[in-house]
Amino acid sequence: MKYLITESQLDKAYSKYLDHIFDGVHMDPLKSYFRYKVYSTDEMRAFTYSVLSKDVYIFEMFVEEFKDMFVNLDSEEALDIIGKWIEDKYGYPVRDVIPVDTMST
Repeated sequence: MKYLITESQLDKAYSKYLDHIFDGVHMDPLKSYFRYKVYSTDEMRAFTYSVLSKDVYIFEMFVEEFKDMFVNLDSEEALDIIGKWIEDKYGYPVRDVIPVDTMST
């Protein structure tokens, strides 16, 4: 059996899944300052937003989890979708999303 999924339905699925994997992520006021906004869970940093460059540095684990769920996406598409989601969710203009292996604490 085949299902037809519209682009708007797929966009909603992306957004809901990103809401799920970033559940519990909040801005860490002790690590954020005027140039950088640091978002983390209680255990780990999820992403950092650079106010000056408008770039997002995201822990690669989150990108891989998103791509594992939506296997039709390549890395560039996944990063674009995550950037749009961050713009919509947090109100930041995003120039680029850059996956990183490690994040400083």
